[in-house]
Amino acid sequence: MCNAMLPSQPLPNDVFQASKTKAILALLQGCNSLIRLKKIHAHVITNGLHHQPAISNKLLNFCAVSVSGCLAYAQLLFHHHIQNPQTQDWNSMIRGFSQSPSPLQAIFYYNHMLSSASDSCPDTFTFSFVLKACEKVKAQTKCKEVHGAVVRNGYENDVVVCTNLIRSYACNGSIDTAQRVFDNMPERDLVSWNSMISCYSQKGLHHEALRTYNLMRKENVGLDGFTLVGLLSSCAHLGALNTGVTVHRIAREKGLVGNVYVGNALIDMYAKCGTWIVLLVSLT
Repeated sequence: MCNAMLPSQPLPNDVFQASKTKAILALLQGCNSLIRLKKIHAHVITNGLHHQPAISNKLLNFCAVSVSGCLAYAQLLFHHHIQNPQTQDWNSMIRGFSQSPSPLQAIFYYNHMLSSASDSCPDTFTFSFVLKACEKVKAQTKCKEVHGAVVRNGYENDVVVCTNLIRSYACNGSIDTAQRVFDNMPERDLVSWNSMISCYSQKGLHHEALRTYNLMRKENVGLDGFTLVGLLSSCAHLGALNTGVTVHRIAREKGLVGNVYVGNALIDMYAKCGTWIVLLVSLT
């Protein structure tokens, strides 16, 4: 299969290598299993292409991030086949472990990246992935340390990074710090607002969740199912039936009542508010 994609006519070495590289990248693009990836990797090694950055990054990213990948194999590639890891290589490892049952490893790779002799620098993705790991392992001190690096590297106004800072701080119990990060954002998108509402709702600060939604409306920010679920949760805990009914009306107008999470949140809200209107939810 691999050989069939390679040119059959003799070519100058540089052109031939470029042709083989292109063929391998095409195979990797369509790869959907670890078994197939290992076969491609063997072909890469036998053709002396294992030090090609484009190929090694594709191999690494599949192993670290794909649902069909393998983090152990990603580590083998990273430590034995990538001579000078670039930012995207580090990001693949940090992202892979941040999503795994071993998120602490993501923090180890982040630390290794910063202490390595390479010229790789953390970027938006690096900070977002390591903050996700800090959130999962409840590493409050590390979260603060990463926040300092975010500022030093000029990402303190990055919407994606700040949103992940909000989540990480809130999950680590520093809701006030999360609020300060949110307040200092020059631009806030729907995900940022949703994160703040969700953080307040999950921490039992339901009045603050509803207050944040009111501010959100004043800034003419749209909403989605995630917004509604957070609001309905707070309405349920506060017994705020009138607000809950308003949210229900908005859900109907936006065509979101059919969303399973919104539907369940509506039923929960009406049930906790102790009203028979819950019977209407299943009919809308």
